[in-house]
Amino acid sequence: MIIKSSRWRLAAAASPLALALSFAGASPASAQTDPAVTDPNAPVQTAQADTTTQPSATAQSDTTVETAQATSNDETIVVTGFRAALQNAVNTKKRAETVVESVSAEDIGKLPDASIAESISRLPGLTSQRLSGRSNVISIRGFSPDFSTTLLNGREQTSTGDNRAVEYDQYPSEIINQVNVYKTPMASLIGQGLSGTVDLRSIRPLDISNRIISVGARGVFNDLDKLNPDVDRYGWRVNGLYADKFADDTVGIALAATYLDEPFQTEEFNSWGYAGTGPGGGAPFVIGGSKSYNTSTNLKRLGLMGTLQFRPTPNFTSTLDAFYSDFKEDAVKRGIELPLYWGGVPLTNAVVTGNLVTSGSFNGVKGVVRNDVFQRHAKLYAFGWNNEWKSDDGWRASADVAYSKTDRNELTLESYSGTGRSGVGALDNISFTSGSEGTSFSNTLDYSDFNTILLTSPQGWGGTQVGSDGTRIVGGQDGYYNNRIIADKLWQARADVTKELETPFISSVQAGANYTNRYKKLVPDEFFLGLAANTSGNVSIPVPEEFRLGVSNTFLG
Repeated sequence: MIIKSSRWRLAAAASPLALALSFAGASPASAQTDPAVTDPNAPVQTAQADTTTQPSATAQSDTTVETAQATSNDETIVVTGFRAALQNAVNTKKRAETVVESVSAEDIGKLPDASIAESISRLPGLTSQRLSGRSNVISIRGFSPDFSTTLLNGREQTSTGDNRAVEYDQYPSEIINQVNVYKTPMASLIGQGLSGTVDLRSIRPLDISNRIISVGARGVFNDLDKLNPDVDRYGWRVNGLYADKFADDTVGIALAATYLDEPFQTEEFNSWGYAGTGPGGGAPFVIGGSKSYNTSTNLKRLGLMGTLQFRPTPNFTSTLDAFYSDFKEDAVKRGIELPLYWGGVPLTNAVVTGNLVTSGSFNGVKGVVRNDVFQRHAKLYAFGWNNEWKSDDGWRASADVAYSKTDRNELTLESYSGTGRSGVGALDNISFTSGSEGTSFSNTLDYSDFNTILLTSPQGWGGTQVGSDGTRIVGGQDGYYNNRIIADKLWQARADVTKELETPFISSVQAGANYTNRYKKLVPDEFFLGLAANTSGNVSIPVPEEFRLGVSNTFLG
């Protein structure tokens, strides 16, 4: 298979409050604290520096190092930006009780990548798998994504797939503050995977120094232009974050939103394989058939996250989290399937180079024009409430309840067309050239003529079908329909108690309990499609005018 795609991104981001302060001149700078992640269920420590004492990154490169020179007796230098995030990750690994990898967004509201999975995949032992140009799932230590689990603020999450592997394009990078990847087991880590556990962390407003306002925008365009007439070439994404503290720093709130509307264009060529034309099916070999498609995908995603914290005393903190994602991926795949040598079509004018037929002609080809639609819609909800109390004599207790839900449906709709049903109708003469980059074709039929190309089953694939209600499809199926409806719900409750000890070998003792109740259901709705007018088994009909969208790119391999 040969797939050709291309995409460019233009980005800009700024924090209006920090931007204004950057012109205020130098002021005393305070040292920046490094987060230590030793308990995945502990409150999140952010890596945000004091924005009242230093300039903040605007639309500069992520590798810029910003320093603030103190004008008083305190000459501390504060490092921010991408290098500070790297140092925070190193400190996390040093202080963790297990083997852990970490990545954090030091400048709140953005990560240096378009997807949170792209940032995670650069960590040692982690790789990402891409779908439509974006990182979709994560593999840890070479294992399938199904062997890992993903948490949000230490809580298990429902998934948009058929199993528990989380698809990270559901989680916008702009609203994630830190990611910790645990590679070894730990008793207090809930929902551990065999290969590892990924914990996504959102911002905690009571841990920031000052108010944060962050906005960003990105533009996307495709080099391949519009391969299909009903999909745009240009896309965009915007994001915003607001975090602040009130009531003498006892109440904190963080709100984040991001919206993405992004197209992706792909030219696909897929060979059926190569058939042997010599004695006994041996050399020379020639292409047996092909599938050539123009695929246009459009992704729309709305992500919302909110956090409310209440700390009436230094010893008690209550945190309420909410996350919502509305994910819509719509794809259209248009092209033609050509049964060639394996379709019983004679080969003429063959030119053989080595053991491969590099050029020739197939006369009498009955092509199958495909118009396929793929829709994948998912809504993800996650809520959590955590209460933590700590005493001055080393005792600490916490209680946490959470709920997560995913509603998803995946629709596949295929329609077939050609010059006539079951081999009847005009035939095409196809010339081809095969090389190291695949096979290119030249056709004689006009596949854009609606009077020539009709809704039908050109090859009669599927034969006669009889439904459970007695409905008959005669002369081959004219399409295919499959709608998969998935519901995934999860309740979780957790409580634990910790006592810090002053002994040479044991620093603390922790005990707790966790309860999880998960329900997942898949309901498939699948049919073969046939024309209602085809009662005799030889009827084909023109495409109705209201459904004629125009002509797609003439890519044929």
